Amino acid sequence: MSIIDKIENIGSQINDLYSFINTNDEIKDDWEEYKKTLSVNNNENKAKSYSIPYIFERKLKNGKEDVISLYIKNQNKLSRIRKKILSSFQNFQNAIFEVKKVAKNGFELYNLINEKLYFVISMVKMTHFRQIGSGDYIIARIIEFENDYYLIELSDAINASQKEVCYKYAVSKIMENPQSAYLDNKDKQKMIEKNISKMYSKFLKLFQKDEIITTSQVADDIIEIFNNYEDDEKSIDKDYLDKLLSIKPQKMEFYKIDYNSIEYNNFIENSMNGFKSSDSIFDVGIIFDKNSGFYAIPFWGTFLKIFEDENYENNDKTKECLLSFLQNDKISYRLFENLNIKYPKTFIKRINEILKTNYTFDELLENYFKEQLGKKIFSPTSILYASNVFNEVLNCIEKKQIEEQQRQKINTLNKEIGRNDLCPCGSGKKYKNCCLKLNV
Repeated sequence: MSIIDKIENIGSQINDLYSFINTNDEIKDDWEEYKKTLSVNNNENKAKSYSIPYIFERKLKNGKEDVISLYIKNQNKLSRIRKKILSSFQNFQNAIFEVKKVAKNGFELYNLINEKLYFVISMVKMTHFRQIGSGDYIIARIIEFENDYYLIELSDAINASQKEVCYKYAVSKIMENPQSAYLDNKDKQKMIEKNISKMYSKFLKLFQKDEIITTSQVADDIIEIFNNYEDDEKSIDKDYLDKLLSIKPQKMEFYKIDYNSIEYNNFIENSMNGFKSSDSIFDVGIIFDKNSGFYAIPFWGTFLKIFEDENYENNDKTKECLLSFLQNDKISYRLFENLNIKYPKTFIKRINEILKTNYTFDELLENYFKEQLGKKIFSPTSILYASNVFNEVLNCIEKKQIEEQQRQKINTLNKEIGRNDLCPCGSGKKYKNCCLKLNV
């Protein structure tokens, strides 16, 4: 099949899906409401444009079914080609890319999220993208069909000068969906697995166990020691570490905190403040699972009490705590497998008591972790450790913090330094030719 034939088949399938959402009884009312929220009204061209994210991302029936799955169920017979196209639609990538090259029929794109290079064929004439050049960034949806990649939607184009903004956006998308960082990139996945194996050995060597229950007051300090540990006992202050590890939570109680809220424009800066940035004091679990990686989880100790205490309290707060973990898609089901082994008599028994259910362990996983089963799932922190864009953003933030500290230092000395004195930064230049300019 030629490229032109493939484009025609993909386009035809998109048109069929557009017709489906406008006529199907299970969907059309929701589609109309969706259009109203976007003020599309009766503009057919706009409606077709906005139908792409709706078709690819909208969840119906209480979030359990997507549009494409419902479409497939409603078809009596689908050709082999249509089945392959629909499968490729269900495995789309919606990411931010750096434009490496503009070609006659598409782009060479570098995915900032999964760190893979693609050649992507455009579904429309390239004259639609005259303003986009090498070095710019685009937010786009692409699919793979019969070993070629196709550009289905280009939702935004960003100038090359906005690199930091684009990198922060990429990191936010990784935090939103950590698995996107290695989706369609087996080399990246292998690198993450290798890093996890290496860091797991390092964690065990430093702490002699794979789980620490501590408090939000000292969790950041313990994590920092782990990050800086280089497999050399001389590189750490053991007495200081032992002192930190001896500090245990005085109270185990679950409540809502805003610590995990994500806003891509400032969440990285906020997260650098760590657990200490919270006004509350709560227990924190610092965990290293050999399969999925490193976690620092608020209220982990409180959660474990449900299975450890003989006379645990079965009330609304306990149920809220339990569900906060079962419904957290950033935690791998591997942690729950570990808990089922660790607490064979109480784990599933207590869950059923609290939820008033009758799950087997496999049924529990199927109900709460269906999207994870059969996939490689890693902790968000372990994924970020292996992310180039995250490290770039972190370096940029740290550089700005250092520059700000230098400015503040200069401000305090400003009244005492003469214009012709040597600059206090140590450059050897006169103050007027150095940091005075920066200060101004």
